[in-house]
Amino acid sequence: MMKTIVVATDFSADSDGALNAAIEMAVRDVSHLEIVHVAQPGTYVLPPPFDLVSFPVGDKEMTYVSDALELRAQRARNAHVSVATQLRTGSAHDQVVQAARELGAALIVIGSHGAGALATVLVGSVAARIIRHAPCPVLVIPPRP
Repeated sequence: MMKTIVVATDFSADSDGALNAAIEMAVRDVSHLEIVHVAQPGTYVLPPPFDLVSFPVGDKEMTYVSDALELRAQRARNAHVSVATQLRTGSAHDQVVQAARELGAALIVIGSHGAGALATVLVGSVAARIIRHAPCPVLVIPPRP
């Protein structure tokens, strides 16, 4: 049975490095890749009474995201790897973990942005949250120098 590797992407150079690593593993282990991008609607804090307002992701952004996902899927196809893409909305770590659960993934691969210690303490990191909640092993690819 073919294993599934979930690759989270935000289209950054760091997540492209994670995709490259996942493609190499998929070629070697004859695995299927599922490339997942999570679009996050804009949320803004308004003045008192300090309301939070969310704005949906627009058509223009969705077209960009779909095209960017297809470019990355084509890289996997060029390496003769079975691949599919998913575009989800919501919390990045929740959606990546949910995709891995739904697919019965054997592995999640994600790139790290290398945020400083203070930023990680204040905001947390998507990678750390995925690691805490993942139903399978998680491989975090560090940023290139």
